[in-house]
Amino acid sequence: WMQGMLSSLTEFKFDPSISLGYEKRIERVRALPERLDKFGIKLYLYLNEPRCMPSAFFDAHPELLGRRDVDYSALCTQHPAVMAYLRGAVRTLCESAPGLGGFFAITCSENLTHCKSKMTGEECPVCRDIPIENLIAEVLSAISEESRAVDPAIRTVAWTWAWDDYMTEEQIRACIDMIPREVVLQSNSEA
Repeated sequence: WMQGMLSSLTEFKFDPSISLGYEKRIERVRALPERLDKFGIKLYLYLNEPRCMPSAFFDAHPELLGRRDVDYSALCTQHPAVMAYLRGAVRTLCESAPGLGGFFAITCSENLTHCKSKMTGEECPVCRDIPIENLIAEVLSAISEESRAVDPAIRTVAWTWAWDDYMTEEQIRACIDMIPREVVLQSNSEA
């Protein structure tokens, strides 16, 4: 696996200057599945999406603003344009890199992605009453559905890293029930 950032590998439609040079980066990624295939290995990209933006970005796009933190703020996934971007970027990436094995996604981490992926900063007024499991399931569903629309063999792995820090056992079960059956769950075992 290797890290992938959608705004580095596809055009970031809200501000194309953020993704300058993405064509060269995707060319390098495009070459990897073919090289790895010779060894029976598939390339998986680690996604932690949608990535937060510097808070100044939202001066030009206040409608996309989600949870605010000190220097960065989330793109609110409840805004249709944000989910359209996420879906479109995943689809474009999969179309641009045939043979990609898939993605593994961390949806709760040190990075601010969806509006409840971190509990610091100013809460998003749109997501305030939306359960975290719904936000996570929407992101994972988007990644899985768009990648599998390009190639049904592409897999999405949902790493449950830190889920138990953000959700109750009941919320985790509900989240698992909402994501597509094709999504593989990866859990921690630190006994």
